[in-house]
Amino acid sequence: MFERIPEGRSIVALDPAYDSYDNCNRISSRGRIPVIKPAKGKAKPHGFNARSRMLQWLQDRPDEFLRAYSKRFTIESVFSAIKDRMGSALRSKLDGTRTVELFARVLCYNLTV
Repeated sequence: MFERIPEGRSIVALDPAYDSYDNCNRISSRGRIPVIKPAKGKAKPHGFNARSRMLQWLQDRPDEFLRAYSKRFTIESVFSAIKDRMGSALRSKLDGTRTVELFARVLCYNLTV
């Protein structure tokens, strides 16, 4: 999954299930900033790695971190609405046409909202 993340400078907000040193390092290696809210009791930075920097951000500026993390909820809401309106399965078989179908669904959703 992380190989598909394009290089850039924005955040990658993920579900707490993805909270691990390896995942944070993979996201960071793409130039992105991991924003993964850790499970309660596991939020202690150790060392100098991407997850530790993320946890330090959470400890030092929790309002800023949670504002960035809240973008995940917006995206999840849009995904849910698209699935409700158009179904969860793509009908195309080839990767290229599946991508076009997915973009068409997002475009149709944006036109109706």
